[in-house]
Amino acid sequence: MKEFVLHRNLHVDPLTRLKNFIQFIEEDFSVLFDERGLILIFDIIGLREINSREGREVGDELIKAAASILCTQFGKEVIYRTEGDAFTIVLSNENVEDAKERIDNVLAGYDNVMEKIGYSDCELHYVSYDYDEPIPSIEDFYMFVFKKKMMKALALDVFVEINWSVISLVVLSIDLGNPLSIMRKSTIMP
Repeated sequence: MKEFVLHRNLHVDPLTRLKNFIQFIEEDFSVLFDERGLILIFDIIGLREINSREGREVGDELIKAAASILCTQFGKEVIYRTEGDAFTIVLSNENVEDAKERIDNVLAGYDNVMEKIGYSDCELHYVSYDYDEPIPSIEDFYMFVFKKKMMKALALDVFVEINWSVISLVVLSIDLGNPLSIMRKSTIMP
């Protein structure tokens, strides 16, 4: 019995009762990420500010609301709370088109909850990544996500702007735990 309680305490998030990051990294990735599927990462934007302004108790309620809505749409067994304000969902044999209605329901449901309780500055955002080959390890998972972020960034955000004698480059700084951040760097041409 003690071993079960210890395992549960290590692998289940106490606030949401969802599987946590430790459980995520200990999964058998060859089974979790089989031949084809969809990775969804939902992030609560503005939670840090709410926690600072209103207190952690309010922030915890917003996290529980997001978890509840996600469980209603996707089922508890595919959801991991991988960061304080982020949830990772792994859907085997689905793509973003298959999950679009559920994603829309999650976003609308969270917006409704936030509107009812008066926190319009806290939003739920997501990114999605289709995969079509197995992802065998946690390292491969993070490399996969990193490559997908880079591909999106290169397609959308990298440009060279020539303005008289100044070349401005947009330099991408990618942190796996944070959304893509952009830094502007200017160099004077000789």
